[in-house]
Amino acid sequence: LWRLVLCFSVLYEIILIYILFQTVDDARQLLQNIDPTLGVPLPDKDYDGSCRIYDWEHSEDPFHYFKVKIKR
Repeated sequence: LWRLVLCFSVLYEIILIYILFQTVDDARQLLQNIDPTLGVPLPDKDYDGSCRIYDWEHSEDPFHYFKVKIKR
């Protein structure tokens, strides 16, 4: 069992070293074959919206801004 683990770890290290010597674009194309969602641009987030922690207008759950940011 330890020989199999050693073999996989050496193979993994060789693959990482191969990716290290690629250009950024080539490495991204190579990793995109593993996971096709890597080439998709991320959606923009609104970070400067509301910085309030306690919302006086929302009486049912006044900490809803805080809870939404913690769950991410």
